Amino acid sequence: MDWIVTYRGKSGGQEQMSLEAESREAVFNELARRGIAAIRVEQAKGNAKLRKAPPKESGRRAGVVKGALAGIIVVVAAVGAWFFLAKRDGARPAAEPEKASKIVGEAPSPAPTAKVDEPEQEKPKPLRKWEYPVERTNELSSAELRKWKAHHMPPPAYTNNSALYESRLPYEIFDHPSENKIAFYLVHKPGEGLVGTPTFGKRFVNDFMQSLVNPIVVTKDDTPEQAQLKRDMIQVKIELKERIDAGEDLAAIMLDTHKEYQKLAQYKNAIEKELRDFRKRPDVTVSDVDDFVAAANQLLEGKGIAPISLSPIARRMLMRRSGNVGK
Repeated sequence: MDWIVTYRGKSGGQEQMSLEAESREAVFNELARRGIAAIRVEQAKGNAKLRKAPPKESGRRAGVVKGALAGIIVVVAAVGAWFFLAKRDGARPAAEPEKASKIVGEAPSPAPTAKVDEPEQEKPKPLRKWEYPVERTNELSSAELRKWKAHHMPPPAYTNNSALYESRLPYEIFDHPSENKIAFYLVHKPGEGLVGTPTFGKRFVNDFMQSLVNPIVVTKDDTPEQAQLKRDMIQVKIELKERIDAGEDLAAIMLDTHKEYQKLAQYKNAIEKELRDFRKRPDVTVSDVDDFVAAANQLLEGKGIAPISLSPIARRMLMRRSGNVGK
């Protein structure tokens, strides 16, 4: 039985051939043996015959062809890699001097040392509160400086407990800032220096008027100093309330109080300056200086200012000058 097989030739076009086989299944088996992929298989009509398809190339020959192609690809890739490496090495100027030094006999250039990673610089540790530069305190008044030290200087036997060195100042025991500001003048000793002029604005006045609603209570937990300060504050607030009701301005009252403290400090400074000038006189003795100090303390006592005294060093210098050292 003849069959007409349509298949795709080597040129890519469709070709036909005739094949003798007992059945269609036998046709496909023969085509598979020959390595032909059929497009269409039809039974021949009449005596029509076509040329037979050429037998399939042996597997050995096909393997040789494939191996040849793979070898050509490898050779081409190797040649391209060689050209690339040669071009890259030619761009390095350091290769030629090294070769020349070997020919002439000079010592070759030292091999580059391995790069060592530099250790990262440690970030500066944050300063503790009492380690801030002293320059920050230059423009503070004496009262503000004491407050700064109380908040920033470490206490004795410092520990990591921040509550030990962040405690409030001794007079800051009240709930309102205006009361604490007034308490500063209650604990401030007359004659101590006050630098600068504080501000007593609307916020201070409003806070004080609001504090009048909240009474100050002396508790059993208060120290004797705190209890006395609270009693003094109660009396001062009563007097200030009366003066405000009489038409006086609270800010003006506080500014006058501050100026009065400044005058007392200036008065004490003037007396201390007179004492220094007096003991520098060549004819002044220790007894003369003692008489001067006693008279000055009478004046200071009348104004509530702490007394002054002659320092041990100054007294010894006077005794040495008068020849009474050791007597």
